[in-house]
Amino acid sequence: MNIKALQKGYYYQIQLEYGNGNTLYLRPNKEYEIGNSPQYSIEMGNDYIGKIICEKKGQTYIQQNQMSIHKIQVNNREINDKICELNHLDLFTIENIEFRFYSYFDADINVTCSTFHQFLLSKYPQLNRELSLIQRNSFNSFKSYKYALTSLWKSIENDSFEKQKVCEEMFEFILSIIMNDNPLDKFKRIQTFN
Repeated sequence: MNIKALQKGYYYQIQLEYGNGNTLYLRPNKEYEIGNSPQYSIEMGNDYIGKIICEKKGQTYIQQNQMSIHKIQVNNREINDKICELNHLDLFTIENIEFRFYSYFDADINVTCSTFHQFLLSKYPQLNRELSLIQRNSFNSFKSYKYALTSLWKSIENDSFEKQKVCEEMFEFILSIIMNDNPLDKFKRIQTFN
């Protein structure tokens, strides 16, 4: 995962499951096409295969072009209705090439956002002013909280280098929990040691 990509507003990434390849970072409220043109985000096949749709509120879908000869599978199941929501760590296959979908902050850590927020306030007092500005209505879900947190990048853009480094460290910490195989357990262990 790339902190710089997250700073720039990319909340998702697609990566080849095997072998070396470029990582495609995705933003909300954008569409990414798949097919046989260098203008497409994923260039492959011999026709227009479909697209990945990242909605403004955080849902991400993969949609197959019904005219394509190439079939898209998500987690080894063919897309029957020609569109399928992608979730964190889903594997999708096109032409026997496997891609892994990553969605930062999608993991459910079974901790309330307000508990998580209080922990961040205590762990990163240098960002107290910025964290305190996050609205309570952002605590309804981690997806909502994610958007509020990423707004911090903008608020410290012209601040000191030290403050920017602390913010980067905080995001690395957050991602290390959320992207962990057992986020709740990791969060509890970290709380114990702090």
